[in-house]
Amino acid sequence: TVMPAVIELYKTLIQSSFAKEITEDYGDQFLFKLQFEVDKFNDDLIPFMQKEAQLTTSYQKLMASAKIPFEGETLNLYGVQKYFEHPNREIRKKAFKAYSDFYHSNEEKMEEIFAGLIEVRNEMGKKLGFENYIPLGYMNQRRSDYGQEQVAAFREQVRQELVPLCSKLYEAQAKRIGVDKIMVYDEAFIFPDGNPELIGDEAFLVKEAQKMYHELSPETGEFIDFMIEH
Repeated sequence: TVMPAVIELYKTLIQSSFAKEITEDYGDQFLFKLQFEVDKFNDDLIPFMQKEAQLTTSYQKLMASAKIPFEGETLNLYGVQKYFEHPNREIRKKAFKAYSDFYHSNEEKMEEIFAGLIEVRNEMGKKLGFENYIPLGYMNQRRSDYGQEQVAAFREQVRQELVPLCSKLYEAQAKRIGVDKIMVYDEAFIFPDGNPELIGDEAFLVKEAQKMYHELSPETGEFIDFMIEH
């Protein structure tokens, strides 16, 4: 791995006699986030990071392996989700069952991967002197202005403010689509005459985005032009 060399580079930049100038040119966050990387790295973590990468790759391969027979087609997880918006409720229900059946049929393998990730990540946290992975998990988010306490407060705000609002929205949706109660397979079916669809093809959408960025400011217009050209 190249991480030890990268960490040495970060340390050199942080301790540089030009740290003030670096901050003036690139802002406070640049060196602050490099310090995050230094604080969370330890040579002893490398075998655990390699194991974590293997487990993550196994999960990604498992998800990509989905071949779900449905309505005469063989679909991946994304493909079957298209039917979550179908006007026929029975088809929506069958689609969701086909989708969830994939997870049930791979439950043992997924539990093995998740258990492995929990174990290896907790060991990584302990190697850095923490009780478990949670503090390291927050460090990996590279957040500089809020942490575990603030996220807990936000979750409570979601429970108090957003959950009641979402309940009202689901009640309105149930009336709109003509069901007594919104079930999990109804959530994606928002309007009885069909969900909104994109207008135009990719080229049209890019052109409209370009127009929007030009209306925002000359700088964003110049930026989007450069992005599209290159």
